[in-house]
Amino acid sequence: MNSSSMFLQKHNRSARLSAAVLMLCGALVPNPASASLSMSVSTNEASDALLLDAPGALILHGDAVGGTAHVRPGGHPCLPNIGPHCLTSMISPFGFAQAEMDAGAGHFQLHAGESGGGSGSVGMMMMDSISRTGLLGVGTVTFDVHIDDLSLHATLDNLAGAAAYSNFNYSILTRSCDGNICDYNQVLFSFDATRQSTRDGENNITNYSSYGWSDITGGGDSGSAIPGVFETSFSIPVIFGSGAPPFDFAISISGGGACDFGNNCGSAYVSSVNSAYLGIRVDGGYNYTSANGYAYPGFAPAVPVPAAIWLFGSGLVGMIGIARRKRNPANTQPECNSFSSTARNGAETRSQARR
Repeated sequence: MNSSSMFLQKHNRSARLSAAVLMLCGALVPNPASASLSMSVSTNEASDALLLDAPGALILHGDAVGGTAHVRPGGHPCLPNIGPHCLTSMISPFGFAQAEMDAGAGHFQLHAGESGGGSGSVGMMMMDSISRTGLLGVGTVTFDVHIDDLSLHATLDNLAGAAAYSNFNYSILTRSCDGNICDYNQVLFSFDATRQSTRDGENNITNYSSYGWSDITGGGDSGSAIPGVFETSFSIPVIFGSGAPPFDFAISISGGGACDFGNNCGSAYVSSVNSAYLGIRVDGGYNYTSANGYAYPGFAPAVPVPAAIWLFGSGLVGMIGIARRKRNPANTQPECNSFSSTARNGAETRSQARR
């Protein structure tokens, strides 16, 4: 196998894992849909990607380093942010993968790739259904997408013919059914980013990066500078109300990095360590019911309190103190001084009694 085909095989691993998650979820989707979480984490040294279907789970996390991989319920041990600091005691010269999905908050994060050679990748999938009570009619569902702290890397050592690749994908899908066969194959939204570095036989390096996004309403953009922060919203019509079927959708997130030429290639990885959030709103102020029991609040950054507010508060407290002293001019001494005087007089009285 030549180096080009080896590289293609490695850097397509994350795409194959994402497809594997989708196939798994599609195979698990009965009619009606089953609400659940699924995750895969893998390295080139791990023989199999781990897939976990967890109906009713709120949080999943996964790790893969070297030939060891696992997916487990609950939050990641490195919260609040996964990333390189999690690997300080178990860094591998090959692939690594970490992921955490908090479906109750609509929050997903990953850190996957390689350092020195090999590959690492993550695939995550969440399926859910939402419904709304009331009269039968057409409503609007708005998806708020926020991707934060996204970075892709691909660097090379001084090795002719080497290649490094990293990618990230975030998709929102809905399902369609052909008879009793249903699958999540209708794309409502997709964001994809890629970074690649290659060195030819004459040691000439070519760097390439790109991103693009699109939604079902016709929105979209593309470019060569991958954004660290991305936000968009789009709305679609949905039939809601009494007698209407639930609206089924899925969120798929995948990413990873791969490098050719064994242990001396360089590094390629993707980090989205505080990253992908999803908010869902239904028009008319109606509340909707999630089959998973999730709220999809979206991204809500903390709002810092301006310094002027603190200064105003301090000034207000000072004015209140001045007003109290004006209302009580006779009591100009602090209470602590009155207490000290009383205690001193009491001590003198007890001393005279002893004499």
